[in-house]
Amino acid sequence: MAYRHIQTEEADGILLIALNAPAQRNALSLGMRAELAEAIAQGRDDPKVRALVLTGRGSAFCAGGDLKSLQEGTDRAIATRRRIQGLHSWFADFVDFPKPVVVAADGPCAGAGFSLAMAGDAIICTPRAWFCQVFGRIGVIPDMASLYLLPRRIGLAAARNLILTARRMKPDEALSLGLVNQIVSTDKLESAARDVAIRLADAAGDGFAVGKLALNHAFERAPFHDSALPRPTGQSLFTPEGSKMSDLKIRNDGNVTRITIDRLDKSNALSADMMEQITDIVRDIGGAPGENALIIDAVGDRGFSAGADISELRGGREGLERQEEVILALSEAMETCPALIITVLHGYAKGGGTIFPCLSDVVIAREDLSVSYPEIQFRMYPFLLHAALTRRISSALAWQLCATGRALGAEEAFRLGLVTEVLPKDGFREMAEERLGEYIDIRASLALGREFTEKAGALPFGEQMKLAGSMMHHNFAAPGVDEAIEHHRARLSSKAKQN
Repeated sequence: MAYRHIQTEEADGILLIALNAPAQRNALSLGMRAELAEAIAQGRDDPKVRALVLTGRGSAFCAGGDLKSLQEGTDRAIATRRRIQGLHSWFADFVDFPKPVVVAADGPCAGAGFSLAMAGDAIICTPRAWFCQVFGRIGVIPDMASLYLLPRRIGLAAARNLILTARRMKPDEALSLGLVNQIVSTDKLESAARDVAIRLADAAGDGFAVGKLALNHAFERAPFHDSALPRPTGQSLFTPEGSKMSDLKIRNDGNVTRITIDRLDKSNALSADMMEQITDIVRDIGGAPGENALIIDAVGDRGFSAGADISELRGGREGLERQEEVILALSEAMETCPALIITVLHGYAKGGGTIFPCLSDVVIAREDLSVSYPEIQFRMYPFLLHAALTRRISSALAWQLCATGRALGAEEAFRLGLVTEVLPKDGFREMAEERLGEYIDIRASLALGREFTEKAGALPFGEQMKLAGSMMHHNFAAPGVDEAIEHHRARLSSKAKQN
């Protein structure tokens, strides 16, 4: 079909849509919006189309909305209403587009153009690209779902900064925040975007659309065990096989329970029975918040866990249903456990093995840690693990890890908040034991911090401050507070005398 404001081209199952108004820097006019909506709908319904690449002709990806075109022939109020209704009605469908979408951005991605780029599952850009929430410069509230998409892509703090300052973000910063996946030269932009689209399409399988939908709406569903959607697809990580109790070492020392994964012959891979046994142990831990502690670690030097036992990854409805039952039960048990949960990681942590750090309060990692989600290589989308990841890191990075299977190193995991601290490889076990003791000593205080974090997450800033004030008195009821204060005062006094 011939278009006036866009260009389309389909090759090898990849539909390329190019915004084609270079003189207006590809600003979104009403005509362009209508043609985009039509082309996107056709791509969605065409079984030959496996993925979509969206780009812009000329020196810009998209400079935002074409305000002149939107206001022609009508008053400002009508234009504003038409713009909001027109843009949002088709854009919501595009955000949930059931096939991989790759954005190839060269030049400005401003205002509504920034939002358009965020509809992509991956963004490839050139060094001359930049991203800007320009709405504040013209005195309007961000539209076209910017307030919805941006915090989910890069986190609330970074989104707040970009929206309130209306500053330009360069590609390197966008890459570090997880908004951009790759920076390439202008002459390689389109081919790089096609390559990524093909890789995503090849790996996608039937689970891609559902996994994408789960990501887009993960923050709208409350507890972790309710956020992994949808479950009926049969794409899973565990099915039942026998497992010996010797695969787990359990030690209880007063207020501290320790679970050690001990299955070196299978790279500490987790069977469904092992997960069930761990769930029972976690459920049995009672007491007041912070009264007890739970440590989860693993034997060996190469890795924490290779994830699911690959020998159990075979079909059968009964096995799939058991997998769902076991993993959801474990997640709920860990989420509601009153004890402080600490996971110690070393080497690799893959697939199902990552559920423990995702749902722990403290994660101690060795510097050679590598976290990865290889399920997509087997054409399975790790729905439940994706949901667990979004409890700790940004939704954009959770999607990136699950959709590509790329490995996350220790330092990056630390910067993103998946890991609490990173320790050197030499002497790791001894240092980890020392840090475990220190965390266990302050477990009551950490439990208070966890309670505040859970309660404050959905509150406006003012209400968060009120909650913080109401909880301050709990600090002085925590065990050892008076002694710690006196010890600190004594140290200060001693230093003062020395000086």
